[in-house]
Amino acid sequence: MSVTFMAMYPNTPNTEFDFEYYTKQHIPMAKKLWANKLLNVQVVKNARLSESDNKKSDYLVIATFEVTNMDDLHNLIKNHSEQLSNDFPNYTNVKPMIQISEVIV
Repeated sequence: MSVTFMAMYPNTPNTEFDFEYYTKQHIPMAKKLWANKLLNVQVVKNARLSESDNKKSDYLVIATFEVTNMDDLHNLIKNHSEQLSNDFPNYTNVKPMIQISEVIV
């Protein structure tokens, strides 16, 4: 069963985020490193909690990586998390919250 790895970047008044670098450098690097186990990648920004009230989400950016299974994800994290984490300062000043979930549908 596939799993998702979500990197959720907090939406605070002091958050800095370089969307161009993230989409043109960081995400392609992650795709290359995780290529053989990566099923899908989705990046969303400027989320709203409701269409009617225009209240912003607690997260400025959410990146979702779907990978083949939990064992593969653990190996990807073990082998590549340092390289990916070291790239954070190139596009943001905040650490993402991480959520790992099993895909059921």
